[in-house]
Amino acid sequence: MKGAGVFLKVAHVALLLLLPLSSVASAQRLSFIGVALDSETREADRKLEDYLHRRAGVDFSPEELEYGQVIDRVANWKDGEGFYLARLTPYVYVAAEMLGARFETLATYEGAVSHRRTYSSYFVVNRNNFPAQPDLEDFLHFLSTSSRRPRFIYHSRFSTSSYFLPSLFLREHSIYSMEDSTESMTAINSEQVGGGSSTRLVKLVASGEADFAAVWDGTRNKFEKGGSPGLDEEFGRHVYFIQLPTRLPNDLLVCSSGLDSKTKRALRDAIDGMGQDEIGVGDFQSWRSITEATEARRALADLKWKARERSSPVTVDIQKKGEVKAVLVDAVAQALRLAGTELVPYDEDYHQHIDFSWTLSSIHDGAISLESRLPGTGIDDQIFRISFLDESDLTQRVVSIIHSRLHRIRMVWPYSGEIPTVIRDTAASLSAGDPVKVQRISWIDPDRNFFRSGPIFDSVITDSGLFRYRLRASDFQKSGFDAMSNVSYRVFLLRSNEEKPVFKVLSALLLGLFVLAGMAGILDLRRRPEVEMDSEETRMLPSS
Repeated sequence: MKGAGVFLKVAHVALLLLLPLSSVASAQRLSFIGVALDSETREADRKLEDYLHRRAGVDFSPEELEYGQVIDRVANWKDGEGFYLARLTPYVYVAAEMLGARFETLATYEGAVSHRRTYSSYFVVNRNNFPAQPDLEDFLHFLSTSSRRPRFIYHSRFSTSSYFLPSLFLREHSIYSMEDSTESMTAINSEQVGGGSSTRLVKLVASGEADFAAVWDGTRNKFEKGGSPGLDEEFGRHVYFIQLPTRLPNDLLVCSSGLDSKTKRALRDAIDGMGQDEIGVGDFQSWRSITEATEARRALADLKWKARERSSPVTVDIQKKGEVKAVLVDAVAQALRLAGTELVPYDEDYHQHIDFSWTLSSIHDGAISLESRLPGTGIDDQIFRISFLDESDLTQRVVSIIHSRLHRIRMVWPYSGEIPTVIRDTAASLSAGDPVKVQRISWIDPDRNFFRSGPIFDSVITDSGLFRYRLRASDFQKSGFDAMSNVSYRVFLLRSNEEKPVFKVLSALLLGLFVLAGMAGILDLRRRPEVEMDSEETRMLPSS
């Protein structure tokens, strides 16, 4: 018994010595990714890191990046890089998620002035252009009736309130940065100005150097009466603010989706226990759990819905050749509707451009040939030979071809930044290195598929993911992609009609197996009579 007691004491001491080592080994260090904005935001991030370190026991490796870098970092995070905690602006959040980022939303912050978890964006206009405080209808009327192109200015293409939300609103109302207005589109002049501050935008509009811009609550408050004394208030007397209808969530705190549940729980508990003025820097008063921030969740959902990529209509002109029954043409047209894609039947009284030309010809009863052309592109035709039981079966087979084998047309995402990106929303599976064709176009009326065509050039997919394709940037103009512009890039996603090498090998192996099986059968037939004769002779032998 005495020996057992000594053993237990030694084991207890050893356990105490090992505890610090095990706690160090299990300590979690996360990358803390933040969008570089200003000194106040930087200090607020540091206070948040310090608080979570003390209350959740988590260590951090700070990474302060520019907007575009944050989107790329989060969307392309590799499993071997560990885990992260990131503070994302609403635009960065939406863009990263659309590009395939996998994260879990933990919290949003509460504003120091508004005490809310959401904020608004406002158009700011010069008072000389309006007899009284305008609403959105007055504002749209001013843009559409102006004798010259109104000048819109912004400080960053990654700003949610000054560019992202305003551009979504203007595009929704067919207002684009372009040379001349058309029947369906209003022309403005959109320009990025230096300075990196929404405060400067208000001053430029107030002085008449620009017609309108967009800012958030914090900037608006500076120019309201009693908001910021001195020069800001004086500028404020020369402008009106018009609130956009969509509210925006405050910045969001997210973590890697693969982060272990214990660490997530520790972070959530720390946020739940955060005091009312724990941060107290700039607009960051405190952080609150996203589960309690109903208005922020709804605002985020609204923004994501408005920002979703809408596929432009792609027209298909269906013609027949030879003895093809009209009911079969109807069955193929019905496939366009039931496929649920961007493909629509071409209407000569409505549409201005034919994207696909389909020609149906009869092979024999129960089979047709569908020849698909992309007129004026130089892309090789696709020919599909389709066997079917009846009209309904033909419709289903054409739907399958649309989803799995047909070339498709997509637009470069207008918020791509410097790397041309196509949001992947089709079953088409293309790989890095696959060629594509690209055409620069200038929209005249998107609803009617009316555009001015530019040259078609070659490009290649440099990166393929579940959510997007990235194209070779050097093939495009260096000016980048402007969501405010009527200039777009059509990308032809080409489906290979050639059998892949692996299937060729498998087909050869299968054929070889059939040949071997046939040879074995022949050998068996040649041997069988001899075996039967031997058996007969055996039966004729006298029994002993």
